[in-house]
Amino acid sequence: MESRLKISCFSQRKFLKDIKLSSGLTWKELAKIYKISDRTLRDWASAKFFMSYIIAIDLSNKFSIPLPKNFKILPRSWHLQKAASKGGLKRQELYGLLGNIESRKKGGIISQQKRKENPEKYKLLGCLVRKKFKTPLFSEELAELIGIILGDGALNNAQLRITLSRIVDKKYAIWVRTLIGKIIGEVPSWGERKNDNTIELTLSGVGLVEVLEKLGLIRGNKVRNQVGFPQWILKERRYRIACIRGLFDTDGGFYFHHHYKWKDKRPYLGWSFTNFSIPILKEFQSTLNLLGLNPKNIDNKKLYMYSIKDLSKYMDIVGTHNPKNVEKYKYYKKIRSSVFKNL
Repeated sequence: MESRLKISCFSQRKFLKDIKLSSGLTWKELAKIYKISDRTLRDWASAKFFMSYIIAIDLSNKFSIPLPKNFKILPRSWHLQKAASKGGLKRQELYGLLGNIESRKKGGIISQQKRKENPEKYKLLGCLVRKKFKTPLFSEELAELIGIILGDGALNNAQLRITLSRIVDKKYAIWVRTLIGKIIGEVPSWGERKNDNTIELTLSGVGLVEVLEKLGLIRGNKVRNQVGFPQWILKERRYRIACIRGLFDTDGGFYFHHHYKWKDKRPYLGWSFTNFSIPILKEFQSTLNLLGLNPKNIDNKKLYMYSIKDLSKYMDIVGTHNPKNVEKYKYYKKIRSSVFKNL
C-alpha cells in the first residue's frame, strides 16, 4: 500500500472539491488520469479513507491548489503500525531501548547523505527530496523574467506563482511559461481558474526560492515590502530595458481613449503602467528618463504616456512580448499611418 496523506476530514473534502472545480473535470475523468476507480476517488472526496499522498501532490501541482496545512504522511503499510508498535513496546519492556540519542543522530546523518547521493531512488520510494536549481547567469532574458515576477509574480517560502488574465493574456502566458523553462530549467505547471478568469503558472521548490533571492527578489508581499529592481539590473542599461519590458507586459498596457470635443473621432492610444511599490515605480520612471522618455507620474502609483512620438520611441527601444500590446499598437499605426510617417 502506498503512502497516504493524513489531514482532517474537512480539509480533505475541501481540497478535492477545489481540485474538481479548478480542473472542470468529473470524478470519473479525474480518476481516469490516475488509473483508479471513480469509487475510490469519491471515497476520498467524502473523506471515508485517507487519499494517496503521491496523487495529492500531483493534483496540487497540476491544478494549482495548495495542499492543506499541517498534513502528515502515512508511510507504506501504515495500517500495520499499531499492531507492530505493540510488539515493539513489549520488546522494549523486556530488553530496554534499541538505540540511544547518538546512534539515532548518526543514522539520521547517514540517511540524509544517502538522499543527497541518490535522490531519484528516494523519489521513487515516495520520499520528499529537495529539487536542485542552478543559479542562471545574468542576461536580458533573466532581467525580463525578473520584471514579470515583480509585476504579476508572487514568491513564498517554497513556491513561485505568476498570475495572468485567462481572457487577454493566454498567448502571453504560453510565452512566459516557455521563458521560465528556458531560464530555470523546469517548466511550471499550468492552472486555469474559471471563477476569476486567471491563469496560474506555478513552480515549487525551496531551492528555487533561494536562487531567486540570490538574484535580488524578496519573498512575501511586494507592496508591503516596497521591493525594487535588483542591483545587478540597475547597473546595466540593457538589463533595465528588459526588466521594464517584463513589468509593462504584466502591470501595464496600451489602451484606447477618445477626445469627443475634437473633430477626429478615431481613438487615441495611451500607455500606462501601475504599481503600488514606490521603488519599482521610481526605478521604472528613471529608466524611461534614461531612454529620453518623460512619462507623467500620478501619485507615485501610475505612469502615463500619450504622445505618438513617445509611444513610437518606447516600442522601438523597449518593445513588448505580450500579443495584446502588439495588436493594439499595430492597429493604431494603421489608423494613424499618416502621423507615424512624419515622425
